[in-house]
Amino acid sequence: MCGISIIYRRERAPIEQDRVAAMNRALAHRGPDADSVLLRPGLGFGHTRLSIVDVAGGAQPMQTMDRRCAIVFNGEIYNYRALRDTLLINGTALRTRCDTEVVLELYRRDGAKALMQLRGMFAFAVHDLYSGELFLARDRLGIKPLFYHWDGTTLVAASEMKALFASGLVAPELAPASIANYFTYQFSVTPHTPFRNVYELPPGYALSIDPRGQLRLERYWDLS
Repeated sequence: MCGISIIYRRERAPIEQDRVAAMNRALAHRGPDADSVLLRPGLGFGHTRLSIVDVAGGAQPMQTMDRRCAIVFNGEIYNYRALRDTLLINGTALRTRCDTEVVLELYRRDGAKALMQLRGMFAFAVHDLYSGELFLARDRLGIKPLFYHWDGTTLVAASEMKALFASGLVAPELAPASIANYFTYQFSVTPHTPFRNVYELPPGYALSIDPRGQLRLERYWDLS
């Protein structure tokens, strides 16, 4: 199952490790096999792992060999072996046999276009150390969860909303309109959640923050 935690700040402002670690603790039930934090300028990645694919070599957060790109990933890519073979044929050096590294290297090579090659369920984030860009994506049908808060300067994202609150950067304030929707439809209407300024990344969407700190939401897939 796994749990992912992300804190991003504009201007590459430092991230407190304790905040990311607290988010991981809130997601411990999602990944009992490992608990790791990676800090970079302006970024904190956390991961709690349920080890399934490449138990020995698939630890996260994972970085490319030159440390340019880093990823936290939750999910399963069903066609990763075929994608892995293609990467190897094209000269990409791989250190593991897991689907996480395949996603990381595909994104490094193809950017957002990598999403159209993935068959599976996923929520992940990739950070480019050179440009400072952050990229988050969720699978086509929204099988894997991903929630976020953005105030124009700081992004906090995670597999569950309670991890956002555990960071100490997001207040758990109820949103009356979403509560009304719950009593009408028995669920909050995506992208809204029961809490103010906390959103669910919709299925088939990607979220990116460019080097200037500008956030963009883009739909990469729909049923039609």
